[in-house]
Amino acid sequence: MKLNWQPEAVIEHFHAQSLQRFVNLHFRYGQGAWSYQSGRERRGTGSLRDDMGFHRLLPKRIERRLGRPPGYRRSLQIAAVLLLWQAAYAAGYLREAARR
Repeated sequence: MKLNWQPEAVIEHFHAQSLQRFVNLHFRYGQGAWSYQSGRERRGTGSLRDDMGFHRLLPKRIERRLGRPPGYRRSLQIAAVLLLWQAAYAAGYLREAARR
């Protein structure tokens, strides 16, 4: 199968969810990330360190996506969701690492 890059393609991906579902989803993503990263390490095709730029640059990417400054209250809401997302993801990653 051949993959083709289509720069004009736009994909919107939404999950209707509660706060608990959000946390559970990203916890499971973290567990999957551990499996993915450990496979990369075994194959010698990369490491978690290679992907850390995504997480480090995330606030700037979010800011660009929003366009204009969202205001103080909205900025705090966005920051809280980002922190919760990253915490759930990291917890899932660490749980899977400890389990294995």
